[in-house]
Amino acid sequence: MQIKIFSEKPKLHCRRSDTGRGYLLALTVICGLAWAGCSPAPTPPAAQTAASSKDQMPGFWRNAKRHVSFDGSASNLSLITRTLGEGLYQRVGPGFIWAVFGARGHAYYDGLIALGEGEVDFAMITPPVVAQMAKEGKGYFKKAYPDLRGVAVYPQNDWLGCAVLSKMEISSFEDIKAKKPALRIATGPIGQNDGVGFLAEQLLQAYGISVKDVESWGGKFLEARTSGVAVQKVLDGEADMACHEAWKSFYQLVAKFPVKFLPVSEEVLNQLQQQFGFQRSVIRKGLYGSNTPDRDTPVVDFSDWVLITTTQLPDDLGYLTAQVAVENRKDVEAFYTSVPERERGMDLPLKPEIMWKNVGVPLHPGAERYYKEKGYMK
Repeated sequence: MQIKIFSEKPKLHCRRSDTGRGYLLALTVICGLAWAGCSPAPTPPAAQTAASSKDQMPGFWRNAKRHVSFDGSASNLSLITRTLGEGLYQRVGPGFIWAVFGARGHAYYDGLIALGEGEVDFAMITPPVVAQMAKEGKGYFKKAYPDLRGVAVYPQNDWLGCAVLSKMEISSFEDIKAKKPALRIATGPIGQNDGVGFLAEQLLQAYGISVKDVESWGGKFLEARTSGVAVQKVLDGEADMACHEAWKSFYQLVAKFPVKFLPVSEEVLNQLQQQFGFQRSVIRKGLYGSNTPDRDTPVVDFSDWVLITTTQLPDDLGYLTAQVAVENRKDVEAFYTSVPERERGMDLPLKPEIMWKNVGVPLHPGAERYYKEKGYMK
């Protein structure tokens, strides 16, 4: 495959997130070749107020003629983007420079904004529906980014689970509405462009329960940016209910306290799908123990980690990046093979036949060509 190369020095634009966290240059930057059009677009007006990128980035990056950048968010997603950068370097060779930016919470909002504004070339996000919302300008995205495209999916089964302590005598969201309990809910940040907090709020609103309602009943929302923090707040007696993703984190809660997982009605599932694009899932009876949950429990899906780019990415690079995702998948699997299945974040093994599905947005044409040529996409 012929790789197109550009010789003009691209401009790098680094932005600070709307929440003020800013970007952290994480992992490694390696020198190598890149393709025409990999450089981010000219600085958009929203980014012009940020400090000059020349004051934020190291000299070897500022002086590089060719580079590609990822917003890798944090944790699992940063590990994946590291392997992608390494894989591109292995195939292109010396002269290629790549960087991964990471910060907690970017997978829901900041990474997609940076990508849509032309400030990075790729973003790792979860779940796919947030890319769909960004593309359409729905939910907490105030602007549509119609050029977003998918490259690869790293499948992992997940959902938003809302587990309430049994002593609260709450068996459904309808019970919350009717009984008006002083409920302390540990979930993602509310009103801060957080995927978990947004979904939890929308879920309650679908049942006619507002944030102000919960607070007027004597309850409150406790910020938990990860499911582990949400579960720990219940374990420590700070919260009565954990409403979060990463379902395996709930094993430790179930092991200590009897809890009830609240089912989501068909009507509300349909409403969230039509309004935002959220899909449905089911917590199977007895998943967490012989009687937890005590029946199949419908919930909102929160599965999959997705690599997103835009139509500005050259087809050759889209093709090669999809190739790296598939051919170097063992490097990603290696991060998880030694982790007990109950604690593992990713579903193994990775299967190329499904690594193009459920991206939330249309596939990048270069990536689509790769999957079709290799017979993974029929």
